[in-house]
Amino acid sequence: MRAIARVLLAGTGLLFTAATRGEVTRTLSAEIPEGARAGFAVENLVGTMRVVVGSGDTVVVGATVHAESQSLADQVRLDRQTAGSVTTISVRYPEGTHALRYHQEGDGGEVFDFFSAGESHHYRGRSFRLSRSHGTLLYVDLEIQIPARISVGQFRNLVGRLEADGVQGKLSFEVESADLKLERLGGALSLRGTSGDIEASEISGDWSSEFTSGDCQITGFHGGTLAIKTTSGDIEAREISADRIRIRATSGDTSVEDADVAELETRSTSGNIDFEERTNRLTRAQIQATSGDAHLRLPPDAVFQAEAGFDSGDFHMGYRDAAVTARGERHMTGQRGTGGARIEVETTSGNIDIDPR
Repeated sequence: MRAIARVLLAGTGLLFTAATRGEVTRTLSAEIPEGARAGFAVENLVGTMRVVVGSGDTVVVGATVHAESQSLADQVRLDRQTAGSVTTISVRYPEGTHALRYHQEGDGGEVFDFFSAGESHHYRGRSFRLSRSHGTLLYVDLEIQIPARISVGQFRNLVGRLEADGVQGKLSFEVESADLKLERLGGALSLRGTSGDIEASEISGDWSSEFTSGDCQITGFHGGTLAIKTTSGDIEAREISADRIRIRATSGDTSVEDADVAELETRSTSGNIDFEERTNRLTRAQIQATSGDAHLRLPPDAVFQAEAGFDSGDFHMGYRDAAVTARGERHMTGQRGTGGARIEVETTSGNIDIDPR
């Protein structure tokens, strides 16, 4: 049974201000009592979504509506929908609006784009065209206050920006054309997006992200699995401590620095791979690069068995005491000590380097 109810406005009522660009603002709020005990979701079409630590077990959603007129702002609602144990709060935009204009932090005033009428996005069964220079001014900023520890939380903000700080649980973030800034998060993290950059720091637990276009930068990760998939974007990871790393990158460089990793598996097409291990924890590494170089930097006292295959490029072993053997014109092996990490590296149109840090 699906129960649908419209969330009433907060007791503070409405707030209208004469803002820049002739806009007015209106505030709304909604709550999910004891939201940490069951799954919940919050979704918005366009604007900034901020997820922060609140107080108690209640999930509180505060919304600031930005519109070009009071009558348009009056029509925006926060709806609540419950299906099973999951409650979803979503922003409902007025019927009849389909071409919307929005502003974003850092715009520095009006944004001019004479050649684009906006990108098309589907939200709650409707199609919208969103632009920073065309259409009716209407967007909604959300601040979501949640307990520091939750069971399941899903956050969907299609266009704009999504931020989260200081929470733990099974967290899901979904965007279409929005940047993400994540800080001090823990648990099972899932990120999906079509276009947008990721900036993350002080993350613990398990991470899985898949983006079509955008860079991914992670500083400070401690946990089990770090899995990243990108198309047309660079990956930069620093200060990483993980049981395993899984990376798939197309049209972008991959850089992992200052790592303490047991297993590494990375594949890159049209991009370089640079991996630096600071400890001797590494037991297995599989690296494949097409149209790109592969560079491994290991501790000075590293023990390993390496196999390198390359169609077009050079092989360089930076450990002078390693035993290097040619197994064919384009197949080399390198061994240092007995046992240690098993390393397999393959490149097509790229060089292979294994060096001490």
